Amino acid sequence: MNSPQYGLKTFELRRVRRLLLGGTGFLALFGLFWADNADGFIAYVLITLAAMLPAVLWLRANAPGIPILPAVAAFHYLYFAVPILKENLGGHIYGPFEIFRAGFTVASFLVIAALVWGTSLKSFAWRSDRGGPESLATGQIRRLVFGGIAGGIVFQLGVMLDWWAWLGTFFGVWRAIAITAASIGCYLLGHLRARALLFGRTWLLALGGVMVMVVASWSSLFLVGGMQYILSAGLGYVISAKRLPWRTAISLLMLLFILHAGKGEMREHYWVDDAYGRAPGPSRVPALFAEWLSDGITAVATGSVKQDVVDRASLLYMLLKVQYLTPDVIPYLGGATYALLPEYLTPRFLSADKTFSQAGLALLNLRYGIQTSEGIAYTTIGWGMIAEAFANFGYIGVFGAAVVFGLLSALFTRLSAGAAPLALANLLSVAALVSLTNLEADFGYLLTNLWQALVGAALFFVPLKYLSSGAESRTVRAMAATP
Repeated sequence: MNSPQYGLKTFELRRVRRLLLGGTGFLALFGLFWADNADGFIAYVLITLAAMLPAVLWLRANAPGIPILPAVAAFHYLYFAVPILKENLGGHIYGPFEIFRAGFTVASFLVIAALVWGTSLKSFAWRSDRGGPESLATGQIRRLVFGGIAGGIVFQLGVMLDWWAWLGTFFGVWRAIAITAASIGCYLLGHLRARALLFGRTWLLALGGVMVMVVASWSSLFLVGGMQYILSAGLGYVISAKRLPWRTAISLLMLLFILHAGKGEMREHYWVDDAYGRAPGPSRVPALFAEWLSDGITAVATGSVKQDVVDRASLLYMLLKVQYLTPDVIPYLGGATYALLPEYLTPRFLSADKTFSQAGLALLNLRYGIQTSEGIAYTTIGWGMIAEAFANFGYIGVFGAAVVFGLLSALFTRLSAGAAPLALANLLSVAALVSLTNLEADFGYLLTNLWQALVGAALFFVPLKYLSSGAESRTVRAMAATP
């Protein structure tokens, strides 16, 4: 018997389970080969297993809804587990115990979030297709696809060429709306491809547009942005086709692994004079990626990775630094970054003098000496929820943040379960996934981006609903006119 509408087919579930088990074993052996010491290996394995737990729970529940937490947990493997395997992690400051403690903290966060999220799946009841404007013509959906992708390309090129400086503090709003529209365009692209409604030159043109967005986003040496577009397109395909494109998925994972391995060397080369995350001009992108691939392959083959700037921009390094200094050297913040949340969520037209949306990250970077006030004027280095939670309340903060994040992920998984591919509930959940995979955001900035993304998804749904209503009206008139 097959799983209901949203889930994967039974044979696909079995295949995914076998692949997940084999992949986990492979990753464990990989860590055994590359880890410097036993404590580092144990920390690596703890994070790896904890990152796989949400996927196990999701598959055991027959894959309901959009897998919010499994996707986010997979990003934790890249951001926390893989850096543990770097040679001489953090120089001579952090010993095996500090690395093990950081791994235990990350694993605890993921396990608690997974258990909270998984509890909601146990009481889950399948529902049939809900609220989807499925009467849209293929041409209408194509226009939405190309509109979203075109908007994403304009946004990414504008970031590269510094077109949006005039927006000031409103840049975050524009970014959330543009990225959400582009991600939903990618999601609809996957939907059309799965239904065999996009092929030939049109398919190649759309695929080329997605590649332009991904490359432009990755040229800043941050992988998360481009991965969001890929993940959105993949979700649209899997949800509609109810199967996984194995060859494509494995190829992309290999590419991401190589880029992740090489980004440290690239950041050390290009991130100078507080130029964090600044993309080069379009003409320099081909050479940048050729160098990046070369560095990634070399890093995988030799295991040698430069440290200085890499550590400063690593989420694992942030956690190591916070746990090393807090509370013995730097006292707990006591929720100071969380206290900014109400102000973040207040619209600027209601509070013209509200603080900027990355004030919490700026506070953390200044407090721990990671950036200067002059450096923050250019950019703000991300921390992520785990290091922020420990800086505020220690382990209690980490466990509390895990519970909240598990509940938030469960909300959108349940919302999307049984929903039609083009339903508002599905689009909102896709937008939520795009926002929640930004591991470098602190909690306040994450919720701010989430709120803006949900608004962007709702706005994107308006033309979908309008076009659907028009299609239904034309169908009714045509039937009435038929003798």
